[in-house]
Amino acid sequence: MGQGNLSAKRVGRWGAPLAVFWMLLFVAGTTAWGQEEAGPSHQNIANHPGLEANQHGDAPDFFEYGVDLASNNVQRGMDFHAAAFAPNPDGAINSSPAIQPSFTLHHNKSGMFFRTWGTFALVKRDILSPMDQIDYTLGFQFKNKYGEFEAGLLTSTNPLPNTPVMHETYMSAALDWSTWFSPSLTHFIDTTACTPTVAVPAPTGTCSETYDLLQFGGGEGVVWQVGGEFVAAGPRYYSASLGWEVDESVTLSVNAVHRPNMTLTALGYPTVTTPNGPPDIVWFVVSVHHSVKDE
Repeated sequence: MGQGNLSAKRVGRWGAPLAVFWMLLFVAGTTAWGQEEAGPSHQNIANHPGLEANQHGDAPDFFEYGVDLASNNVQRGMDFHAAAFAPNPDGAINSSPAIQPSFTLHHNKSGMFFRTWGTFALVKRDILSPMDQIDYTLGFQFKNKYGEFEAGLLTSTNPLPNTPVMHETYMSAALDWSTWFSPSLTHFIDTTACTPTVAVPAPTGTCSETYDLLQFGGGEGVVWQVGGEFVAAGPRYYSASLGWEVDESVTLSVNAVHRPNMTLTALGYPTVTTPNGPPDIVWFVVSVHHSVKDE
């Protein structure tokens, strides 16, 4: 799922700081083009899994593959498995596990990549199968001593027939300030509701929505991340994650989100999980990922 210019009409009261931050990122990216590669970017834990970047060292990856075992399917700050417990959701900790495989193929000379990611419920399939999802991302990324920059087209599908296809475009910048503290910002344009089969208008009455994902994180051995997703009306959710890198391939993490405004659900997303879980959600993830280097 997972995923222009920031117009004043769209970014509202968050426009000034986000616009300034994007300007700084653009200047850093354009002046640094062609410089030496930076180290691995910091992990984008849990909230937008479709944006997981190259995180396996300085040598370029030819392809990456892995699987996450999550105690719940939480995306965009919403509990997509809350329907399993309706009308009495299981509080903040909803034990409704999902398996989430991923595969990324890189063409390092051009910077192009193709990524696919999926999530599939492991329990109560009769209720939760509509929440299964397969994402496809075609994008471009490059690294230099300032950080990692990426842009792409993201399409989300459901394996079931007659379900809407979701479309997003995004651009992202993750600055490599230090091992223990670095920022990242991703700007999305969601055109899901432009699809005739999705009868969910955007807040402005149009069929598209823009939003920004701002995150700070870092670590080595123990990794952390905090952040939030913001739309014109304000923050959709705040997030925090703490992980332990067992070895180069395995990470254990605990993740949490807080939704200050329960009415700010993501545009075009299924409403079967109404109201997409409680305002506070906690879940756990075991990640096993490997990469093959293009030496």
